Amino acid sequence: SRSKMSPWILLRLLALFLSLSSSFCLPLHEYGTGLPISRRNVADRGGGRGGLKLKGEVELGLEGLRGGFWKGGQAKAEPIQGKAGGKSIVWPVCTCVLYFISTTITSPALPSMANRIANPDGSVKVSPAGVELFGTLSSIDLAFTMLFTKLWGSLSDRYGRVPFMLLSSAGVSLGWLTVVQAAATHNMALLYGGRILDGVTSCMQPLCQSAVKDLSSPEMLDTNFGILQGAAWGGSFIIGGIPGGVLTNTKGPEFVMKIAAAVAAINVVITGLFAEETLPAEKRAAQVNWSEANPLGALTVLIRDRVTCIAAICLLLVWAALNGLQTNFFSYIEHQYGWGRVQSSILLCVVGIVISASQGLGPKLLSHRLGTAGTIKLGATLVGAGAAGMALAPNAPLFSLACLLLASGTLCIPLLTSVVASRAKSQESGAVLSALETAAMLEKVVACKGMAALLAIGMRHDAPSAFLWVSAGCCLVAVLLWKTIEVEAFAALT
Repeated sequence: SRSKMSPWILLRLLALFLSLSSSFCLPLHEYGTGLPISRRNVADRGGGRGGLKLKGEVELGLEGLRGGFWKGGQAKAEPIQGKAGGKSIVWPVCTCVLYFISTTITSPALPSMANRIANPDGSVKVSPAGVELFGTLSSIDLAFTMLFTKLWGSLSDRYGRVPFMLLSSAGVSLGWLTVVQAAATHNMALLYGGRILDGVTSCMQPLCQSAVKDLSSPEMLDTNFGILQGAAWGGSFIIGGIPGGVLTNTKGPEFVMKIAAAVAAINVVITGLFAEETLPAEKRAAQVNWSEANPLGALTVLIRDRVTCIAAICLLLVWAALNGLQTNFFSYIEHQYGWGRVQSSILLCVVGIVISASQGLGPKLLSHRLGTAGTIKLGATLVGAGAAGMALAPNAPLFSLACLLLASGTLCIPLLTSVVASRAKSQESGAVLSALETAAMLEKVVACKGMAALLAIGMRHDAPSAFLWVSAGCCLVAVLLWKTIEVEAFAALT
């Protein structure tokens, strides 16, 4: 049976979550920063500088907006003395948010384009053939990301973070323009070429994580990772989700991809003019370790010790669960409940708010109560329970609640990432986090194609929720594996 839900009900849910999240955050307009800051962290206000000082953290304010790669590369902000010291993390966060907006806004558009190409009548209605083509396009992008991201991370340890942030934003901009041209000319080779170009240059997430690690003390690493990932993923869903759905319906998927290309191009200009380099010359690697600057070398980096290896596997299993939903989100909701792109995009926006709050505030608030190990177990369990709830949901409202439950569990992602990052030397952080991203891309290649295939097969055999049960199983395995290293991993963070 199909369940209809008015977009206005979803908009009310969106307003509710915005109001709830605002109760945990400071009125940001007072301080000149766009990042959610817990009231518990406030030490004092930044006075006339328009900034905010936090206990044991870097300043998140307007001082961090000075300097820039094209203006000499060094920051002009004065470091705040404390455990973390150093420069502001505002620029890695802003650069990452803009990058993810340029990809998230196309989330409704690329499946629609795949359906249009695959369907004989040229319609955008979801079909097994369209689902399979979308899975192929996603896997191509991710496969080339896997092949190259470790190289860019290792090079950033030698030459700095900002040049490769520029490369990543430029690549996604040119990639989307190539896809638009391919759709206009019905050129499949060019379509695959656009996804390859995007994949080759896709390295923004590990670079921004490395930049945050450059600026963070060990004590604040998990919190600052939570701020980065909560703002980047949650913020991109909030800002890009609804416009992407509305514009896909009204203007078509090609128009949305042009908007995405423009956002990425703006990111190139802003990052080049204003972003400060986070890795000073004296802390850079003396040379590139070419034996590890490749996908196989990346795997060797992650298996150096037991804690790093198992923590990485746990993270990849949670990601596999999330990638199943990410790949099939729009197609599954349309097939199962008859929702259009606008309704689905509003739900995606609400999910983004929960992700942002969960990753931005969850590690800080829960780690002191449950411990780092306990918080990771809780998060992975919530993701698995959410996936199972979505599989069992008989109607759209219950499916939406299960989505929010799953989103709340993503607080385990920055904590697992910090476990891996905390075991890297300062001159190897880019290499280690890029190795983790390479492994994640390998997982995503398999997960995106595999989960899309499971949905397509399920649609043909009246079992479309099979991929959600696989997601729940991945989280169960992650929890069991984590229990084998939780004591050692917690010691690594303290």
